[in-house]
Amino acid sequence: MVALEADDASVLWSSPISPEDPASLPQRHIAGLHDVGSYRDQIAAASRGCPTSADNIRVIDCTWRNAARRYAGLDPSTRRQGSGSILGRQTKLRGDTLHSARNQPAGSKTLPQRLAHVYWIGGGSGSGKSTVARRLADQYGLSVYDTDAAMPEHARRMPAETAPYLRKFADMDMNDRWVNRAPADMLETFHWYHGEGFDQIISDLLNLSTAQPVVAEGFRLLPDFVQPLLAERRRAVWLLPSPQFRRDVFDSRGGTTWGFIAKTSDPQRALHNLLERDAMFTDRLARQTTQLALTALAADVGTGEDDFVQQVARAFGLDG
Repeated sequence: MVALEADDASVLWSSPISPEDPASLPQRHIAGLHDVGSYRDQIAAASRGCPTSADNIRVIDCTWRNAARRYAGLDPSTRRQGSGSILGRQTKLRGDTLHSARNQPAGSKTLPQRLAHVYWIGGGSGSGKSTVARRLADQYGLSVYDTDAAMPEHARRMPAETAPYLRKFADMDMNDRWVNRAPADMLETFHWYHGEGFDQIISDLLNLSTAQPVVAEGFRLLPDFVQPLLAERRRAVWLLPSPQFRRDVFDSRGGTTWGFIAKTSDPQRALHNLLERDAMFTDRLARQTTQLALTALAADVGTGEDDFVQQVARAFGLDG
């Protein structure tokens, strides 16, 4: 077991979360968006009664157990629901992070230190993450870790009891996944948006050589999961596509004839639902990156590929 230093504890819960103004948000996102108090205040309350011990993992365990109980007891009308909750999902991340920490040799580096060679590119679907990652890898001598490509293997490795949303999704047919449900329901129940399997990503990255910097990319790199793992904030960027940019990308992939969309009984409806869900997800990413003071870059139809790649390179500090 490795003891986490005080700084490791603070990075897990140091970001204040301010209540959002519903008037400034699209109508479809108004329900259940308010956090109660500041994030720091919630954690401070949760830490009462926890031991003051040199074994920081024991302290963090106690704090997060209390935080989870407090979160579960909040009135649903006053807290963010499902995967939209930063405190709820950070509670899950706490478990994943501590699991990884416990399996490190005693005296080893902290997780942010061990992942300091990683650049993170998250963002909405169809935002150019893969293209930008490949271009940066070619230009700056990085290797690429594609989280999308790892999804099938991660799904196979995940015990059913740790992935309830994945289990429910797997039990649905294609129409129930993409045609018969409202986009908002699709958003709130999509397993990867809940961070299921995020610990598998961390495990993969920890097993890669540190001799070469790595750019990890994919929509599964959620801001509130990545932020505690950053040694430097500038190592992470989220790409936020406009609705038209995303639509153009999906059309270039085949639109209604593309992959799983074509396997439904109503590809037009499935594509519409997917685009709506992904627009909501992108809006969520925009809010979270703002709350966590992380970098987000807009991708629009007027954005040239070369210019966009250089924007990301500048954000990472790769261009000197």
